[in-house]
Amino acid sequence: MDKYSEGVEMAKEAGLIKIYSEDRSDAFAHYSTDRFSSHGLKSTNSRRLDEISGELAKSFPGKFTYLELGAGAGVAAATMAEKFPAEVHTIGLTPINPFLKFPSRELRFGINSSLSEDFLEVIKSMTFRSDELITCIRRRVLPPQLLLELQKEYGNFFFVESPEPFIKKQFIGHFPEEIPLQSRSYDFVFDECGPCMYSTFDRAVNARIISGLLTDRGVFHTPIHGYCDVNFPSGARISDGRDLVLIKKANPLFEIVGGKNREVKNMSAFIKDCIAQTFS
Repeated sequence: MDKYSEGVEMAKEAGLIKIYSEDRSDAFAHYSTDRFSSHGLKSTNSRRLDEISGELAKSFPGKFTYLELGAGAGVAAATMAEKFPAEVHTIGLTPINPFLKFPSRELRFGINSSLSEDFLEVIKSMTFRSDELITCIRRRVLPPQLLLELQKEYGNFFFVESPEPFIKKQFIGHFPEEIPLQSRSYDFVFDECGPCMYSTFDRAVNARIISGLLTDRGVFHTPIHGYCDVNFPSGARISDGRDLVLIKKANPLFEIVGGKNREVKNMSAFIKDCIAQTFS
């Protein structure tokens, strides 16, 4: 068993990973026990923490609960756990090793790129060239097993070992039809490429279910407004045509936003301004 699988199995035994479905076909999987499959880190599953989400997290002055739907390889989740006092939960189809997190430091492409694209540029500069590595560079897919082997030679560059799991709970299966979360609530829910885009459920129904998971101070953010539009009678709804943010009444941003639906030109600039006003 490779080291990535070992961490996943440890998390299962500790009750950190709950699997609800054995039918978990995932075309965007970041990991497979078959390292020669088409699965691995790629731009679609190694997205960094969204800049707007990073600002919204500042609306919680203390500890808060965070749920990421469609978390991919857990890059954004790792950053959220590292930079904020957040208890991180995820929903996805492929388990993440919660004891191996990705570094949040800046690499070659800046904060808006995926981690896999940064890693590929670094690997291209390495002198070591196995046939497998060349194939991965051409396909732009990086199996975690290969990164762990490269790490032995180049040091702790790709993964950082975490004695405590950076993801406290993982729900593996199709949401919402397989994963019962009615008894849970979250301060912050984020979905970029999860059920809001890919679920077989009606997307508006999905959005209502997700908004129902929010605490009284909760926030929901999705950068795929076109896939996940919803009215939000119990809070403020903000959109710029790309991003959608829902804010519940007990969140300190609610009063700054004005407690009503808003259409803005630039969500990132608007939320930054709201945060600055709230904590000035």
